[in-house]
Amino acid sequence: MSDLPAVYVVEDDSSVARSIFIMLELTGFGPRLFETADDLLAALGSLAPGCLVIDLNLPGTNGLAALGELRRRGIDWPALMMTGERAGEIHAEATALGAATVLEKPFSTELFLGEVKRALAPAALPV
Repeated sequence: MSDLPAVYVVEDDSSVARSIFIMLELTGFGPRLFETADDLLAALGSLAPGCLVIDLNLPGTNGLAALGELRRRGIDWPALMMTGERAGEIHAEATALGAATVLEKPFSTELFLGEVKRALAPAALPV
């Protein structure tokens, strides 16, 4: 088991989710995948604090609405948003909800892992 925090990835595209899972696992993180934001929200009670990586366009609750709901519930874990659209269009709203950044897909492994590490660096995850 890794000493690094868990990373919770919410992504409905199975090939993208699998690629992210492998990137994180090979780096030593303990990734856990969720197909929908609703699945993540339902599992919150059983999750240790970690980093959130949430896609914008999801079936059911979208990524921004999910991040807003997490914040409403007092979950202030570090978060990254992902989108296949232009990141600039949602950047202000995502950062207002506490997202460290918005990544446009496709992104490089180096950029993604760097942003996860940067999001976690200043964070003192609650226990």
